[in-house]
Amino acid sequence: MRFLSRRDLLRDTAVGAAAATVAATVGGCAAEEPEHQRAEPPDPETVLLRQLIADKERIIGLYASAPSAKLLPFRRRHEAHLAELRRRLPPAARGAGAPPRPARCRRG
Repeated sequence: MRFLSRRDLLRDTAVGAAAATVAATVGGCAAEEPEHQRAEPPDPETVLLRQLIADKERIIGLYASAPSAKLLPFRRRHEAHLAELRRRLPPAARGAGAPPRPARCRRG
């Protein structure tokens, strides 16, 4: 088995590129440049949902840090609302870009 040296590789690449340029020029067609694909801007509704989810998680965290049992019904309503917001998030947006879910605190 023969290994290519850097010189051989560069020479072969240069010869191949020159041949392609000549073939394109002789053939009468211009060399086509690949289109640059831009990432599509995120859907505004998805961005809003993600912000709402992050805010709702923060509020639930505040309720979880409060020692009062009187606040538990309010926290549960926020958790239900959070579940509904997450349900409405498009499946494609639930991947890596979605904010992580907070850990639930258990009170003894």
